[in-house]
Amino acid sequence: TTTTTVSSVGNTYTATNNDKDFLPDYAKNITGDAKEKVEHLINLTFEKGINAGLRASKSVDPYIMDMYHDALVDKLIVKLQEKNLV
Repeated sequence: TTTTTVSSVGNTYTATNNDKDFLPDYAKNITGDAKEKVEHLINLTFEKGINAGLRASKSVDPYIMDMYHDALVDKLIVKLQEKNLV
């Protein structure tokens, strides 16, 4: 398991590469490249911020971008707000 620790304004958040809780419900059972790309975007968002994640999402397939967007609006935004990352 790879972990990423992000600090912002005294808060620390650790996200794991295999943390399925951030994937949209319909994407939890997908395998392969699509899942890896979405997980990369999620980790990038925690590592470098939402702007970096959004910029990177513009270069992926629309399907990947849609899954990343769904993860942001359904699950990630709450965690990012809790940690003052957005």
